[in-house]
Amino acid sequence: ELVLAAMRGHAGSEKVQTQAGGVLKVMMVDRDDPREQIAELGGIELVGAAMRELAASVGVQAQACSLLRTIAEHSDFNKIKIAAAGGIECVVVAMRGHTGSEEVQKQ
Repeated sequence: ELVLAAMRGHAGSEKVQTQAGGVLKVMMVDRDDPREQIAELGGIELVGAAMRELAASVGVQAQACSLLRTIAEHSDFNKIKIAAAGGIECVVVAMRGHTGSEEVQKQ
């Protein structure tokens, strides 16, 4: 909850969004429970908001794409929630906007 609160409170900060995404990914390593909790607490929507707010940031876009992929793993519910929240469109926009970034493209 604290990480998501930081994302909410610092929506325009590249550094906070990138680092928060990294923390959330670590929390999900080899565990499914945090994925569901992150989704239930609005994390998917926050990731999408960060992608839209900081569209020019390669670091935010790469981290966000990776984070959405991790949240979606092992969870059909989260896949549906990501699609409903516009996450797929955010990923497509990131990939189109950063064609020269291997980091964004591989996520």
